[in-house]
Amino acid sequence: MVTEIGMIRSRLDRMMLRIWEVSVPPGKRPLQNHTHIQFEIMRVKRGEGEYTTKNARYPIHAGDMFVFGSEVMHCITDVGPEGLDIVNLHFAPEYIWESTSEIMDVEHGNFCFAQSDAFSCRIPAESASGLAELFRKTENEIRERETEFALLARAYLFQMIVLLIRDFGYADCTTPAAREHIKCIRRALVYIDLHLEDKLCLEDIAAAAGMSPAYFSTVFRRVSRIGLWEYITSKRIDKAVRLMTAEDRSETMLEIAARCGYNSTANFNKAFKRRMGMTPSEYLHTDRMPL
Repeated sequence: MVTEIGMIRSRLDRMMLRIWEVSVPPGKRPLQNHTHIQFEIMRVKRGEGEYTTKNARYPIHAGDMFVFGSEVMHCITDVGPEGLDIVNLHFAPEYIWESTSEIMDVEHGNFCFAQSDAFSCRIPAESASGLAELFRKTENEIRERETEFALLARAYLFQMIVLLIRDFGYADCTTPAAREHIKCIRRALVYIDLHLEDKLCLEDIAAAAGMSPAYFSTVFRRVSRIGLWEYITSKRIDKAVRLMTAEDRSETMLEIAARCGYNSTANFNKAFKRRMGMTPSEYLHTDRMPL
């Protein structure tokens, strides 16, 4: 069961930060290649289980926190007999790029994509008190939505980022991103979001960033650590999943494919399977909470 807590959107109505609760039933769960562009911080409220990533398996206990950088594979593969209650927080990489902070713009501008190979995605309960308190404060601001809640929630989020860098060795920032590069990439991401259903081309995206195509491709990979078309596919499939699973869905699969930039269901199915490990039809008939 999924219960929405709330979200923060940009002026262009793009999701910047979202928090929601999930109750996962007990039992073994199939391993899925679950990744997303959004950075994830998760707090375990109750229960036990197991998280599987590309390189490790982590036990899940009440009070633990889990952190997954952008495009890091993760999936809950086992849930104890009492089930599992968790709270998830996602934020888009560009959400922290809007800051005027020189620390985030320069030294850690590519924070979301800079997860160190040595970083343990699990922060056990006995070590997570400071991070958990900031998480709860962020959650409460989003839930209560009092005056200037978005500003305060963002401040708490930045404090969590500082703790992850300082106390838990999250970031591998051996190739820091220049502030000007971050600004250029941000303009390109806005352009991509506004044209997801159109035929995107490198020349137009680079022009939006104010760079030559070849230089833009190099800078984009340096900042995000993934290729431009990998990013675009991820955004399109994320959008498709939201449209496919909407409670009030009325569109056909072909119409959804078109709204996500695919001119045929064949191309859409191919991209979807490459990204999600299954076809859209299979996805709709399986457990859709890989978490």
